[in-house]
Amino acid sequence: VTEGQEWMPQTGKQENTIQFNYFRDSELINTKYRDGAKNFKLVKDAELIFYNIDSIKDGETCIITEGEIDCLSWIEAGITNVISVPNGAGKGQKLEYLDNCFGYFDNKTKIYLSTDNDEPGRLLRDELARRLGIERCYKIDFGELKDANEYLIYHGSEKLKCLLETATEF
Repeated sequence: VTEGQEWMPQTGKQENTIQFNYFRDSELINTKYRDGAKNFKLVKDAELIFYNIDSIKDGETCIITEGEIDCLSWIEAGITNVISVPNGAGKGQKLEYLDNCFGYFDNKTKIYLSTDNDEPGRLLRDELARRLGIERCYKIDFGELKDANEYLIYHGSEKLKCLLETATEF
């Protein structure tokens, strides 16, 4: 994660941004920019891949989140085999990033789906499970809270980690 000035099309001017750098095999593939008003942009024409994809290369389990902040929330809780989709849970997604990274899931026996607790998040979760294999996917339940970041804020890192133990099968 870095920060710096970037021209944002939503405001039509340079903005101070947080920058989520997308690496694969330690090579920078893409960058997502987020300004203080939560406007986003990705590098034009860059390949779409999961954020933090190198973290799941070798392990048999991983967590997939809906956003980079949720990914970082799991990392703050001490769980590092976690990735994020690059563009949230919008309607009609092709999940191009999954096609670009599908080989990373060949060795996975458990895939925890940590998407937002709303309709778009549930649709993304269900589509990821369908494509990755329902038999190895598990749902993370945030109760009345929205996502991993909100759960971390309200309950702390130890309780966030415990959600892996209570994850349910499809």
